[in-house]
Amino acid sequence: MSIFEVLSQKLSEPLQLSLLSGLISSSYFVFGNLGAAKFGVVPIILADKVKIPVLTKVGLWQEHYDIAKVSYTVHSQGQESSLNEQKHMSLAGLVSGVSFASAAFLSHTDAIRYAAMIAAALSFTIGPFTLLGIFPTNNALIKMRQASTFGPGDEADAMSLLRKWNKLNTIRMTIGFGAWLVGLAAFVAK
Repeated sequence: MSIFEVLSQKLSEPLQLSLLSGLISSSYFVFGNLGAAKFGVVPIILADKVKIPVLTKVGLWQEHYDIAKVSYTVHSQGQESSLNEQKHMSLAGLVSGVSFASAAFLSHTDAIRYAAMIAAALSFTIGPFTLLGIFPTNNALIKMRQASTFGPGDEADAMSLLRKWNKLNTIRMTIGFGAWLVGLAAFVAK
């Protein structure tokens, strides 16, 4: 049996489609973040190889952050709600969680069910971890950039916050990678 026949057979089942959806969205989250963490602006500003003012580093970080965050615009009184289409990374974690939870519900074997439940739990952990663990650091960095004065003491604080953000983001990526890895194990299980 060829690989295409095996894939065709596997993907004709709703369980496998749910697992594949979780894998695709978690792959986007994990490997997109991994690429940004290794080759993006944050490692450049933290490496100190390019000598630029710290406030500029904070500005570069914020531009990076603004591309990846989720931003909702909610209007009342019958006006439309909208989601900025550039704000996508958090949605990948949510889609992964829903997909893996659906796979757990659809599974007929304990091994796949438990693996999908673990992958879903890890995926759903990304949002609260971001809100509770990373947002305070994000907000502090954004306030620093918006401040009218930025002195030498603020430079040390800003670099400390950038390093803290990087560490917290590494933890978040590890959670996402765990979801992806367990989801992959469930997908390839028989």
